[in-house]
Amino acid sequence: MAAEILARVDIPFLIQSDDIGIFGPGAVPAPAGAKLLVREEDLSEAKALLPKLL
Repeated sequence: MAAEILARVDIPFLIQSDDIGIFGPGAVPAPAGAKLLVREEDLSEAKALLPKLL
């Protein structure tokens, strides 16, 4: 969900997790969690768009 929001406003991101697997993010739950990474210059805008997720 967060990735979709960032993509809509053209903020580049990377999802990092040891549990993502071969089918990509969102295909299966990631029990160990995941990190959503954005560029430092986009961080304040991303936090404003995703206040409950970050």
